[in-house]
Amino acid sequence: ANAMRNISQLTANYATTSRAVPESYVAVELSYFKASYAYDSVSFNGTETDITAYSPSTESCSEHCTSTQYFTFPIDNKDIELSVKKGLTYDVHATNGTSKLSFTIPAGYFQAVLDEKALQLEHIPSSVQQPAAEVKVESKDSKSVEMSKYWFDEATVAEQELFTEWAFINRKEINTELVSSSKELEMLTYWYSKSSVTDKSNILTWIINKK
Repeated sequence: ANAMRNISQLTANYATTSRAVPESYVAVELSYFKASYAYDSVSFNGTETDITAYSPSTESCSEHCTSTQYFTFPIDNKDIELSVKKGLTYDVHATNGTSKLSFTIPAGYFQAVLDEKALQLEHIPSSVQQPAAEVKVESKDSKSVEMSKYWFDEATVAEQELFTEWAFINRKEINTELVSSSKELEMLTYWYSKSSVTDKSNILTWIINKK
């Protein structure tokens, strides 16, 4: 008797991939004659759950004062399917049992939701419906790139820094010589010198990504 208006809207979320989806829920706009209490829970199909406000409650007064609550409550997709037969009746409870309001969403509403679900899933490409297969891409380095990487890892940190500075200056062509008594640096500069301009670029990119 206290209820003046109820607008209930179901948002049903269904998975189209292997990823988890948000929980389905019912959003309610409930207006009733202003009272000293507010509604804070919903029960249906033998379970009771707290409501979640999605907007602050409002009040208005003309001949009578009314309060309007805006809230959501979760609903399992199994309950949506069960409601296709007899609809869904849910009760809204006020704190300490001071008031209870009962509302029914007709079965046809849920049937329309499931029909829309079937229509949407029908038009989803099969590549989207199935989890994407893992694709491994293997790149084959040239001999000079492979050996340059090997000898770079064998060099000390100081030698790596020295080589990096020299290699960057000589990234197009070798114009200066890197003099060193280190075997690692000697082999590193040898293979770098034998590499193409593209390979030199790949080597420098690899070195930068290591830092």
